[in-house]
Amino acid sequence: MSNGFLWQFQVLLARNFRLFAADRIGVLLVFVQPIAIALLMNLALWNIGLDSRRQDENLRRLDLFFQKVQESKDRTSKIISEPRRLRIGVQFAEEVRGQAGDGAKTTADGKTEVVISPASATGRATVFFVLIAASIWMGLLCSCKEVVTEWAVIHRESHSTFSPGAYVLSKLVVLGGALMLQTLLLTAATVPALLGREFGMVPYLGIFGVNWLTALCACAMGLLVSCLIGSIRWALALVPVLMMPQILMGGLLRPPAQIAEAERSVVRDALSAATFQRWAFEAALIADAHFQPDTSLAVCVPDADYDETKSLLYLLQIERFSPYSEYFFAPAEDSDAWRLLRRPLSALLGMFVACAFLTKICLVLRICRANHGG
Repeated sequence: MSNGFLWQFQVLLARNFRLFAADRIGVLLVFVQPIAIALLMNLALWNIGLDSRRQDENLRRLDLFFQKVQESKDRTSKIISEPRRLRIGVQFAEEVRGQAGDGAKTTADGKTEVVISPASATGRATVFFVLIAASIWMGLLCSCKEVVTEWAVIHRESHSTFSPGAYVLSKLVVLGGALMLQTLLLTAATVPALLGREFGMVPYLGIFGVNWLTALCACAMGLLVSCLIGSIRWALALVPVLMMPQILMGGLLRPPAQIAEAERSVVRDALSAATFQRWAFEAALIADAHFQPDTSLAVCVPDADYDETKSLLYLLQIERFSPYSEYFFAPAEDSDAWRLLRRPLSALLGMFVACAFLTKICLVLRICRANHGG
């Protein structure tokens, strides 16, 4: 970097910080916005893990039953006639009623594997999904009107030694600091309350880091929108439009791992890959699934077939997704958590750099067009 760039960056950074600190309403919103969102999340999602408690308990017993079938070396499909089905179910329920953990077992890394239903996994993932969506919302709102409101000053200073790169970087540093505080407050006010106090510190820090990085990406996108739009009204109107693809293609409403190969769409996959929500959601699930110190959650989906002509129930298999993040995103061959995080975090960092670079280019072009027109 040249001395001129560094000098302008320092001057712009100090000026932006003073402007931000002088805006008392803006400073107040930094604290009010995440707290308000956290209160709404706690109200809507309180005890969401208990919604599917009965399904979880029944599925754990069924999983243990299928393990016993496999232990008996009966590798063929277990055929249960209609009259015997109730008797076997009652006998099995009596057998496992007194067992601790309802069939929980220990994984290779010493953690206790707890079987949960798809509904329970979706409820847990919803907390992270809404957290990430809120981070994107805050990032877009804090930056989408910056260039619009300061355009007169930018245009005047562009006639002298004005560095668009230094301006964009200074904005990202100041707004990024505010977003760090917002995402920290939001994560601290929701994760322990909704997912339990036993939630580990390492996954908690991982979730906070993902939220902050996602908010930074949204902040860079907001600055890009502010460079392209000429009025505050249009800039604010575009925020909901930009949020809709994040929510629809983020990976919760239709998990990529559950989409049949014949139903896949190139356009949908490309649009999903271009959203911050999709990559941040995957990173958050990996952090939660792999960094918990004592437990490992596994989603089990029974696969059965019923023959009406013979009144026979065929218990074919129990499909297991362990850790539970593989229920939403296709499992990778590598089981190391840090290497699994490399792909979604690299995608987020790449999109952040791309948005910041495009913001600089658009600001340069807008300045050139304004000066040429003048």
